[in-house]
Amino acid sequence: MTDIYIALHSTGQRGRYHWQLVFPTSAGHIGNANVFQVRLDSVWVTAHANNADILSSSESSFVCAVRLPPVSDIKRAHRIAATEDPGQGSTALLWIHSAAGLGWSCAQWVIRVLRIFIAEGIMTSTLTAGAEDNGASFYLQICGVGAKAEDDRDLGQVVDGVRIIPLDA
Repeated sequence: MTDIYIALHSTGQRGRYHWQLVFPTSAGHIGNANVFQVRLDSVWVTAHANNADILSSSESSFVCAVRLPPVSDIKRAHRIAATEDPGQGSTALLWIHSAAGLGWSCAQWVIRVLRIFIAEGIMTSTLTAGAEDNGASFYLQICGVGAKAEDDRDLGQVVDGVRIIPLDA
């Protein structure tokens, strides 16, 4: 079993973050990790990187890494994340995004990938990734952890120079 994380990077708006899905390297390090993310560059594109410094792997400033339940097959999880389409496709938007007039986002892509992990049986089903409300409650939970991290610089623990906060903080 391997813990995985969502790295949150500040966007300049409190409570809104750039999301990255982060897997520790084979040596177990999170400071330099395998990062899976999407970015908008006129169209949604992948911006994955292996052995990347997550503290500086985004154009925005790092806030924290939220620890998720572990995956049972990290190689399979890696393949799924690496090949998942960056675009919205047929995935319904979070109601939070559609109500605010926002479109597809990096957060929604991460939520979709986590749902695939759950459906494939490689991540515990205790993490629903908001299945009952299309991901909105999970989205709010993760953004809430980010806001707490911004308010309390002592929240969580530092591992490999990275501040890690549990999902239930």
